[in-house]
Amino acid sequence: NKRWHPASVHMVTWDSQFQDLKNQFVVRSRERMQSIESLLNELRERPAEEALVKQLMVHFHWLAGSGGTYGFAEVTQWGTYGEEFCDYLLKLQAAVSPENHERLLLALRSIE
Repeated sequence: NKRWHPASVHMVTWDSQFQDLKNQFVVRSRERMQSIESLLNELRERPAEEALVKQLMVHFHWLAGSGGTYGFAEVTQWGTYGEEFCDYLLKLQAAVSPENHERLLLALRSIE
């Protein structure tokens, strides 16, 4: 005599929807990380290109903002680091040094 209870059905539905969203986040994150890697390769060739740093900052910002929502605290931590470091680089108004390029690469590798 198991009785159907609406709350339990709702919970199962929510859990499966959340898992679907989490899976979508993982796919999108991988795409973002590929974009970051491409941008970092371009930045190595053109270290004075401010637009590349701005694009990197947008990608890191997305990772920082979304990671914690889906239980990926380290993604948020390193995304925040990457975003803030890009902001710092923009304020310097100078070409990105090899050392600073490595710091951005470290942020990307730490997310992977």
